[in-house]
Formats: sequence, C-alpha cells, structure tokens
Amino acid sequence: MVKNKSGRGLNPADAARKAERAKAVARNKKERTLTRAAGALTHDLDAVRAELGAVLAAEADGGGNATLRLKKKALQAALGEALAKQRTATAAQAAATAGPSGGAGGGPRAEDSVYFHPTLNPAGAPPPGKPQRWKEGVVAPGVDGAVPGFGGGGVAAAVAAATAAAAAQGPLLPPPWERRGGRPGGAGG
Repeated sequence: MVKNKSGRGLNPADAARKAERAKAVARNKKERTLTRAAGALTHDLDAVRAELGAVLAAEADGGGNATLRLKKKALQAALGEALAKQRTATAAQAAATAGPSGGAGGGPRAEDSVYFHPTLNPAGAPPPGKPQRWKEGVVAPGVDGAVPGFGGGGVAAAVAAATAAAAAQGPLLPPPWERRGGRPGGAGG
C-alpha cells in the first residue's frame, strides 16, 4: 500500500482530526504569546489592573472573541501573580522589621524552637504528640511564658487550672471488673 504524503488521500475522520489539531496548536501559540506579554507586566500591579480594565470594557462593549477571552485569562493570572508578589514583599518587609524573637507580635522564630534543625526541621515543628518547647531565654507565646488559653501565670497556673477542671468533673469510675465484683478470669478483686 502506497502512502500519500500530500494529505489528499486521508479519510474524512483523519482530516477532521488533523484540522482540529492545527486549530489547537494555533490557539496554544496565541495563548502562550498573551501569557508572556501579561507576565512581563507582573512587576507593575497598576499596569496589570489598567490593562485588565481595558479588556473587560472591550468585552462588555463588543462581546468577547477568542483572543479577548485568552487575553483576559492571561491578565487575570498575571494580576494574581502580581498580588502574590506584593503580599510576599509586604510579609518579608514586616518580618525584617519584626526583630529577634518575632518582635512586633509575630511570636518566636522557628530558630528558637528546641526542635529546629536547618535542613531536617526548618520550621521548628515538634514531633507528633509533643508540645512545642523553646530554648532558654525565649519568651513563649502569651505573656511571661503563659500558656495560651489558661489566662496567664505560666505553666504552674496551667497545671493548676487543668487539675481544677479534672476535680470539677468528679471522681473517676472504678474499672468494670470492680463494678461487677471480681477480676476477669476468675480472680477475686
């Protein structure tokens, strides 16, 4: 069987698939160019907003063709990236002015945790089931080392509050075998 490279010998289904693929390639190329153009604007939040406003106004006036929809999509993504950059820059600036041990209400730094390790645990998070502990001289969250939720006074006050809460619940019930009158397995209690 001889293959026909000119495309005249394709059946209609293959021809339709080929045409659809050509349209998809052209659409993706257009989308990439619009995304690159919008990505160049991410450093300037006002320019992105102005361009997006112009596209939305044009879309409201004359409806939206495919190019306008693609441009709107690319500009919205660029606006999201620009806002994210602005948020991270603001957070970095706030962290830089916070000072040691969090300062400015930021809480202690991850480096102040006893569980901190620069490569294995850069967040300073405790293992599952363990409480967060801090190095000596670091003020823990709360006031004067107070445990949050126990009203202040440090760890001793927290233990006293927990003991009082347990006493308010009343005595614990005895084990079931003592309520039944003997230990399991026939041994007396």
